Amino acid sequence: MTKIRLLLLAIISVAAVLSAEPQIQSAGANGKHVRTLIFDVAIDGRTWRFDNHPNPFSPFDVNVLGAVRRGNSFIVQGKVYPGGTIPSGGDFVHPNSFGPDSPGSIGQWICRGVMNFDGSQILAGQVPHAITTQIFLLSEGALWTDGPEGGISVIRAVTGGTGQYSGERGQVRQDPLGVNAAGDSRHFNSRFIFSFEKDN
Repeated sequence: MTKIRLLLLAIISVAAVLSAEPQIQSAGANGKHVRTLIFDVAIDGRTWRFDNHPNPFSPFDVNVLGAVRRGNSFIVQGKVYPGGTIPSGGDFVHPNSFGPDSPGSIGQWICRGVMNFDGSQILAGQVPHAITTQIFLLSEGALWTDGPEGGISVIRAVTGGTGQYSGERGQVRQDPLGVNAAGDSRHFNSRFIFSFEKDN
């Protein structure tokens, strides 16, 4: 009976460790070990800053957004949440109630980049909106990614990491979840599915 109890305790302990971080592990087609992490991000439109242009997201102003030019550089921040936290839905008229002020954040997200199209082209449906570098600042370390984003699902490169993520390599899929509201601002919610590869 004691051995059975010890075995059950061991199983419960392992399950607790694995559930502390949203991850999936599997063997890839190339025989490499694949580890998956999933994070949700609520971008805070109040923090958007262009180099030489007003913030079109706080308050959201379609005319200001339409005046943006390709090549304008910017920086913006958001909050990181465990994968699956943010429900999909919301647009600029009827935003999702889940935004960067919602509780449960596990880290900060910083994005800097340049616009890939003029604002008028973006409003007409051109995608992806920007080329960016993103940083996920988490308690156990940080992750860097690089690539296109905005308006569609995209695949980005994982370019580095610190702490627990030092030496990681792979890619991340960024999926749009909708638009959030923070005060009078509007901006996007997204889901990030990281796939890290290591030799077995």
